[in-house]
Amino acid sequence: MNKPSLKIPIAKIGKWFHKNYGTVEFTQEDFDHIVGNFRANARGYEPYLRYGHNKKGAGIFSGEPAIGFLKEMQQLGDVLWGTFEPTTDEVVDEIRSGQYRYASAEVVRNATDKSTGKPLRIFLKGHTLTNEPFIPDLPRNGLADTQYLSEDGTESQFCILELADMQCCLNCGAEGETNQMGWCEPCALAAEEALNLWQNLN
Repeated sequence: MNKPSLKIPIAKIGKWFHKNYGTVEFTQEDFDHIVGNFRANARGYEPYLRYGHNKKGAGIFSGEPAIGFLKEMQQLGDVLWGTFEPTTDEVVDEIRSGQYRYASAEVVRNATDKSTGKPLRIFLKGHTLTNEPFIPDLPRNGLADTQYLSEDGTESQFCILELADMQCCLNCGAEGETNQMGWCEPCALAAEEALNLWQNLN
């Protein structure tokens, strides 16, 4: 049986302060370069997924085994998502059960293309699963076969709470009736629109 793809948030547009690195910011231009460099294979290898960041000054990734390889990127709203091909059944189970809810990117800025010598503004070197992401309020990790029950009780391939970064009516502040998923009408309509976008990734 084929393993379902991992749907992992890479970053979102915004600015934050890190005690060691100062200002950490992702812009739309950054996302355009990250996606463009990945699709152009500018570094000559697939960014891979692993568990956690290295500690105590160890080099980035330091030869850790891959639990997934990046196959595609897609931006939904202000969040850049990655579709990863898992290498183990364990990582699928860990994401499905919520043992690893979030992720954290390893990006490199102001690098040089090894083939052409031209500057690369920013690229994704690798990605990590974590429960302590630096970027706050990221959507949760998910799987391509994540299920939920629609209003008529049938199953549908979409988990809007994680994949669309909408915790409806907890965040949006809307008042009034909600459906069985707890969404107000505006968020339900947005969910349907996001579902159409998400299905294009599968």
